[in-house]
Amino acid sequence: MRLLSPSRHLTVLMALSLPLFTMTAPTKALPISDSPVNRSANADVKHNDGRIVLAQNRQVNGRNVVRVEYPGGSFIMGSGGNWTERNRDGQFRFREQGRDDWSVYLYDRGRDVYIQLDLHRKEIFYNQGGQQRRVLYRIQSAQGPKGGGQKKARNNTCQQLRGRVSQNSNQPVRVTFVNRSGEYRSAMWINFQGQPIHYADIQPGASYTIDTYVTHPWMFVDGPGNCIEMFMPRRGVNRFDLTARSRGFGPE
Repeated sequence: MRLLSPSRHLTVLMALSLPLFTMTAPTKALPISDSPVNRSANADVKHNDGRIVLAQNRQVNGRNVVRVEYPGGSFIMGSGGNWTERNRDGQFRFREQGRDDWSVYLYDRGRDVYIQLDLHRKEIFYNQGGQQRRVLYRIQSAQGPKGGGQKKARNNTCQQLRGRVSQNSNQPVRVTFVNRSGEYRSAMWINFQGQPIHYADIQPGASYTIDTYVTHPWMFVDGPGNCIEMFMPRRGVNRFDLTARSRGFGPE
């Protein structure tokens, strides 16, 4: 049995069991409050930590939202985990800190400002300098990836490559994974024992380049750890675009 050489793959190997990866919110973000929520015809009610919470709908959620509108302004996702807020006071830059099923968490280091785009409560929360979190705006609308709501995976690579393991390290290849899915993805190498090893978190619009080998499978999962796509490196293929989208909440 051959082991991965540190000189060939530079990473800290972490053997994980399902669920593979769970994105956690920054410690500055406060837990969901116990205040009642208003239900609507387009809403789905779910439970989170024993409390009833509200999803705006199954098509736009904290995992895939790219634009949030409020009265007089908006938050817009750019590339590489960057967000821009635009309103009559100007433009403000934020860095995405994390996501969950309901919210996106942003941070402006220059002003020490934390923002939570809470889609299930349709509110934008604000926290600066460790002060108590407060509601800054009410969300008017939210947009997911271009082309509308959730789509099924464009292929069945998770089924096709299920059970594959790394065979050898004879043919090196450099591959760039480009996240065009509009959603968070985690890149997992499937080692010689068939265990998924976390290598990188790839935010929407970002990319990750790795020196790998032919016969070394790669799996790409969403926040809860669902397999969304898999890739088997080949000679002459130096780029793989992640375009498949999550199929909804919970396990597939």
